Amino acid sequence: MAAGPNPDEAARLARLRVDLDDCAATGLLEVAPEPEEPLPMEPAPGAVQTGHPVEGASQAVDPSPRTGAEKRRAILDLLQAETADGAEPLTDREIARRVGCSPQTVGNVRKSLAPAEPSV
Repeated sequence: MAAGPNPDEAARLARLRVDLDDCAATGLLEVAPEPEEPLPMEPAPGAVQTGHPVEGASQAVDPSPRTGAEKRRAILDLLQAETADGAEPLTDREIARRVGCSPQTVGNVRKSLAPAEPSV
């Protein structure tokens, strides 16, 4: 059940508005004008978390949803590419960001590739 506006909260906000208006009138506070257009609510470049590409991001991320098998294949491709290049290995988080899965999934795939230790 949704509650109506809290009268105490409304009164408190009204007092704050009056206090701010008083400060602005005395010159103690400079109030910025309201923007003509609302500010865009976009993440910063490179802050990809949803699997969707962001303009200006360093690596494109495939926006289409994938099945578990497709994600595993993409993880394997990235792991194999990093060993073939001889470059710095990618972190589980970076691979997860590029594939669109969790770092835990990447760690599980990486662990499955490691040779099993012989049991004693």
